[in-house]
Amino acid sequence: MMNGNLIQNGLCPITITKSREVEYRTALIGYYESPEQHRIQFFDFLKQEQQTMLKRWGYEIQDVSKSELGKTIDANPKEGSTKHKL
Repeated sequence: MMNGNLIQNGLCPITITKSREVEYRTALIGYYESPEQHRIQFFDFLKQEQQTMLKRWGYEIQDVSKSELGKTIDANPKEGSTKHKL
């Protein structure tokens, strides 16, 4: 459901790998129990997972602000490169 909302709003989906599942659940529970205290930690975790997956898909991750998630629109789709820039 989260990825559907991200995609609908022009953002890249987030995939949580099995190796980071415990860390994800810990961050999520912390956020649910105390949103104000754990908001930045949880958001940074999601951002890091998203960037990791985008790199696997061939996107070049440039300095993207920690306050925003990666957009699905290529910076210059006419480049003809297999690498995408965010």
